[in-house]
Amino acid sequence: MEKQRSARESSIRAFLVKNSALTKTQLAAVLSYVHGEHTTSEANARRLSGRRVSKGAFHRSLTQARRNIEAAVYTLTLLTYEGVIGQRDIDNITIVGNLLQELAESLEAGEIQPILDKSEAIMSRTVKKMTERRM
Repeated sequence: MEKQRSARESSIRAFLVKNSALTKTQLAAVLSYVHGEHTTSEANARRLSGRRVSKGAFHRSLTQARRNIEAAVYTLTLLTYEGVIGQRDIDNITIVGNLLQELAESLEAGEIQPILDKSEAIMSRTVKKMTERRM
């Protein structure tokens, strides 16, 4: 059961990372830092994406991730300020994230890909609609 859940979460995570401004390594650094797993002893060296890395490499990845996250937040703020997106759009982003989290817990691994494909099409159409000419 845990193995299936892990496969579902992995599919969703891979889909989201592919379409995000973060690399797998940057995401691993942020998650490790947020969960306090980065403060390991030297005997248990830091790991990113399954491999051992130096303290400096970990912090470089974390800094890059923070810059990308900050840029994403400023981008959303700018688009809101300019009237390209509204509160409803921001709410929908949150809803999609929450739904994907629920999917990871409830669906079989094979059922996820069609939903991710549909999600990608919907998000693509949404971005296109938000950025089309308005006359």
